[in-house]
Amino acid sequence: MVQKCKKYILSAVIILSLLPGSISLGSQEDTDILPVKSVPDLKKPVSSVKYEELFNGRGIIHRVGKDEVGKKIIVIDDRLFYFDAVTKYYSLKGSVIPGTKFYKGKTVGYVLNDKKEITQLYMIDE
Repeated sequence: MVQKCKKYILSAVIILSLLPGSISLGSQEDTDILPVKSVPDLKKPVSSVKYEELFNGRGIIHRVGKDEVGKKIIVIDDRLFYFDAVTKYYSLKGSVIPGTKFYKGKTVGYVLNDKKEITQLYMIDE
């Protein structure tokens, strides 16, 4: 069985070496290296995470409530935001937490959808 595998591997190497230029390791000049944006590591200490990589914004909650038609709102650093219908609430470590933990004076980070509604709210000052 081992002899048969060796024979197949040797045959494959010979065939590939005979193919004109179809397989080439090339040189560094032949390849374009594209920059890759790193994914933030939430296991790092908070001080080493750049908030702008995680959130669309952050700030201190000034008010949580409803507008005159009953839609849920939040005021963060004097900016009014509406909540998306399926807003999720998280600790900075990524655990789901109740929305009731978010109240006046808490520092939060938020993620917005294309309608500028908050879809994810993260507690920064746990």
